[in-house]
Amino acid sequence: MSTKILQMVNSAFFGLPQHVASPEHAVSLLGMETVTNLALTAGIFAQLESALVEEFELEALWQHSLAVATLSQRLANAAGLSPQESEIPVLAGMLHDLGKVVLATCDSNEYRRIVRQSKRQEEPLSLVESESIWCSHATLGAYLMGLWGLPFSAVEAVALHHTPDQQDSQHTGCLVVYAANLLLHAMGDADGKSHYDTDHLETLLSAEEFARWRAITAEYLDGQTA
Repeated sequence: MSTKILQMVNSAFFGLPQHVASPEHAVSLLGMETVTNLALTAGIFAQLESALVEEFELEALWQHSLAVATLSQRLANAAGLSPQESEIPVLAGMLHDLGKVVLATCDSNEYRRIVRQSKRQEEPLSLVESESIWCSHATLGAYLMGLWGLPFSAVEAVALHHTPDQQDSQHTGCLVVYAANLLLHAMGDADGKSHYDTDHLETLLSAEEFARWRAITAEYLDGQTA
């Protein structure tokens, strides 16, 4: 677990100016809450069978989860949230696709069919999930987080990360998780751009703030590909 945490902390996702050699050093730089969230996420993915990881591209999902968490923190800072307030969006960003892991491990055959249908029909995965099993990975992930007793605001952010009509500019923590996932897909995922429309996000923000959030995302993506 310590090795996995150090691997994450020293990755380009965090962009720390110095190498982190121990969990204690990670805590001193990132805070106990962030390192605890990393441990929780690493623990979830560590339980997965290698065959499932490969078939459902769960390593890419892991990397995307880290990206959403990191960008959520940057957007939260830009929105004026304090470091303590930013911890909830970071947690929600790390776990926002937890429901995909649940589906891939608990009913692999059905989820295999859902994934194939989504690709074949070029429809959003969350839509095909809802049509097939009457709930999406967002709902499943949020439900499990609720059972674990995680903060309600984090549970809510996960539940709503694919529902633009339920976003509110007054609920910044929830909004930045939605925005981070949306912008990363819309600006960085060549295969998924058509499923991710940023028009509604633009209506929730001022023109200046929307441009700033896009610039932060572009800067982050540039840093990952440099």
